[in-house]
Parts: sequence; C-alpha cells; structure tokens
Amino acid sequence: MVTRARGRKTSLFPGLETLPSDTEISFISDGTNYKIGLADFLSSLSVTGTIVQDGDVTGVPVLDTQGSVNSIRNIEPGAGISASVSAENGITLEHNFQSGSGGVPVLTGITDSSPMIGDIVAGDNITLTAVAGGVKVANTKTPVLPTNYVIVNAMSDFPAAAAGVRTLAADTYYYIQTNLSTSDRFDVSNGNIAIKSANDAQFAQITYSGAGDMFTGANANFTLASISLDAPSGRLLNFSDTAGASLLNIKDVTVSSCNKIALISGSSFGEIRVSGFNVTEAVTDGFDFGTTTISKFTVRDSTFKISAGALFKLATAVFTDFRLNGLNVNLNGVGIYLLSGAASSANIASGSLGTVHNVKTTGTGTPLSTITVTDVRWQFTANSKIQDTRPSAVASLTLNSTNTTFSASNTPVIANGSTAWVDGGKSHFTISTGGRVAYVGEKDLNASITITASILSAGAAKTICAYVAVNGAVIAATQCRSSAGSTPTTFSVVWQKVLATNDYVELWIENQIDTTSMQVYDAVIRVS
Repeated sequence: MVTRARGRKTSLFPGLETLPSDTEISFISDGTNYKIGLADFLSSLSVTGTIVQDGDVTGVPVLDTQGSVNSIRNIEPGAGISASVSAENGITLEHNFQSGSGGVPVLTGITDSSPMIGDIVAGDNITLTAVAGGVKVANTKTPVLPTNYVIVNAMSDFPAAAAGVRTLAADTYYYIQTNLSTSDRFDVSNGNIAIKSANDAQFAQITYSGAGDMFTGANANFTLASISLDAPSGRLLNFSDTAGASLLNIKDVTVSSCNKIALISGSSFGEIRVSGFNVTEAVTDGFDFGTTTISKFTVRDSTFKISAGALFKLATAVFTDFRLNGLNVNLNGVGIYLLSGAASSANIASGSLGTVHNVKTTGTGTPLSTITVTDVRWQFTANSKIQDTRPSAVASLTLNSTNTTFSASNTPVIANGSTAWVDGGKSHFTISTGGRVAYVGEKDLNASITITASILSAGAAKTICAYVAVNGAVIAATQCRSSAGSTPTTFSVVWQKVLATNDYVELWIENQIDTTSMQVYDAVIRVS
C-alpha cells in the first residue's frame, strides 16, 4: 500500500486552551506527513500523570514549586547527620555520633542499623528522676541509727535538767546537728548511751561553761564520737566502775579547751578506748587514775598539750592491758610528764605488758616519772625521746685472785671470783655477786650470749675448757685450750638461747688433765 500525502492549507485556525481527547497532531518525518492521536503523543513523550507534593503538609518539601518551574532541593547534612552519594548513585543518610572512652557507654551498637540508647538503672540507695534536659541522680542513703535515737538541734532535745544535771536516757543515741552551750552536767550512768555529731567534729560543738565535770558515769557504757567539746574551766570526764564491765569509748573528738581531761576511779574498771582524741589547748591534768584495776586502756592516733602534772597519771592503778600508740604530745613545761606511775612495773598486772609505741613528745617536759624503760612489764619502742626497751645485761670480773677448785678432772664447775662480779648495766635481768645473770622478763627472750675470760693455771701446762652454762647445765659447744701455766689463757664462748623467766647464765670451767685449781683472772658475761 502506498501512503500518499495530501496537502491542506493550515492557517487561520480558531484558538483552544486545551486539547480535546480526539485531537490528532500532524507532523513530518523523512519528508512524509503523518498524524498521531493525543493519547499516543503524550505516551511517547512520557509525560503522562502529574508531579505533586506528598506526605505531611507541615514537612520540609523536596520539590520546590515556583510557578511553572519545579525545583528539586539538595539534601544537606545537619548536626549529627551525614549525607552522601552511595556506590549505586543513591543518597545515603546516616547518624554521625561517636562513643566516648573509659566509661560505660549509654549509646550502644553504634554501627548497627538501629543503635540503642541504654537506660540508666538506679543502684542501691540511688534514685533517678527525669528533669528538664536530663536525669537527676540522688543518694537516698540515710544514717543507720539505733532503735532509740534523738536528733538534737537544741538543749531542750535532751532530758530536762534537775539541779544542774541532765540524766540521759538509757539505750539512746543522741545525734547532734548544731552547736550547743550549757552549764549543765551530763550523766550517762543509765548506760548504753552515745553522743555523736550528725556530720563531723568540725560542724557540731558542745560548750560546757561549768567548773565541774562535763560528763559523769558510774558502771556505764558510753560513746562520745565525731564531735567538738569546749570546757575551759571544767573536767571533761569523771567515770567510775565497781563491776569491771564499763566501756568508755572516745573516737574522733576535738577539744578546744579544758582544765582537766579525765578522772577514772572505782575498784574495777572494764575498758577505755580512745582514738583520734585531739586536745588543742594546754590542760593542767590529763587522765588521772587512783587505785582502780583496769582491764584494758588504749589511746592511739591522738594529740595532746599539757601544761601541768602528767598526761597519764597512773598512781597505784593496775592495768591488765595498757597501750599508747601513735601520739603527739606537747609537754609544755619543766616537771610535766607523759607518763607517771609506780616503780618496778607495779602498774601492770603480773604476766601482762604495758606498751608505749611511736609517741612523739615535744616541749621541756620529761616523758617518764618513776616508770623506767628497764621495768620488766613495760616495753617502749620507736618513741622520740624515750629509749627503746632492750633486754640486756653485762657482768664483769676484774683482777680476781681466788682460785676455782675441782673435785675431779673433766668435771665443769662454776667459776669462782673473790672480788665479786660487778653489775655493768642491765634491763630485764638481775646480776648476782656470784656471777649469775638471771632473766626476769615476762615473755621469752631469744638471747645472744657471749662470755670472754682470762684463765690462769698454777704450775705445769694444763688443758682448760670454758663453758656457757644455762640453769646450771653446761652447753657442749665450748673452747678448750692448753695453758702455759705462767700466763693467762684467753677464751671467748658464744651461744644463742631462748630464755624463759628466771632462766640464768653463768661461766663454768673445767680442768681436763687433773684437779689442779684454776684462777679466772678477768671475765665478762654479756646477754642481749
């Protein structure tokens, strides 16, 4: 079939603003006239349908319609968001967050498709509350108080005074939250009573304006802790016990001033514990004991300043256990003492020990009165102005002219000395004129023993032996030497031995040849 073009004049057409559905459009291709229907024409141009906005009308549109021009906006990254073109020529949107280091991350799975922001979980005694812009973390722990406790914000919170005495209730914990002042005495004889600051010794103080005793108690258990006291004219403590069951416990207490510290009396007292007790101004008396017997007395990590008397005046009191450790004491004047008491360990019960360790004393006072570092039931170590206790003894024999006789050869006997053995110094030992060095300490001593002697045999040469003897029994390790008979022969015998109380050391000698007498001319026994 041949397609023939037929010409038609196309001019002076009436105008239309729309294309009717039966419209046919003519066109020329390769010199030939053609026509195409409207639907086919639009389809071939791929302009079927319309481009419109979609989604939430309040959102930010990607299509920007400006009259006849429709613009497609660029996607720009914002804070915490990154935008990029993918390998497939798509647009990739992703977060741009980072995890910290060194702690527990709140944002987890940061490389996952859905990172997770973890919850903050409250632990013991912690509460969490949502607040504007964050989470409030609070501590809910409250002080653990005894069943019977009183929060004190004024003196009226204590029991009322009767004749100037406030008798505190038994089994009660008084929790001080403010500074208080009173001229009343506190009596804690009801027992099992504690007074403590709600915060710290720096934040609560009780001032006593009286001239007597601030706290008194008989056969009582009392704790005073974490508080400041001021009693410029008074004595802080006056306690007695007749049953040996009382407990006085002082911990972390600061004293601005006081006249005296404590009087402890009665026939028998239980235990006194003192730690962190800081008396910053000079007192005229410290801890004063009478004739009482005390089970245990301990003072440690404390500071004192004393201007008269003795800080620890033991008098004739007897202690089963006495300990001072880590004190700093200003003895503010001549004739002032750290520790005064009875001679010959009379303040310490038999078989017990009083220890004074790491005590620094300053000032012009004297650390010890009557009590000495050589007393057998006292031990002093690492103190600034007190010698260390060191059990030792030296006994010597010089220019002796008396012979030692033998009843038989090869039979040791104690060395004889006419001029008597001389005490060259001793601690925890006794020395007899007969040359017996006896240990009188009350705990075993691992002792080093050294005996040197010059021995002269009469007449012909002899073989002489020198021995260390303990409790009258010679120790086999010894020195035996030949004597020329005209000059003394020198011996040195060394041994190590654990000595118990009343064990004693002597020099014994032996003639291995016959019964000829020997003369111990010079000798020294040293035990330490």
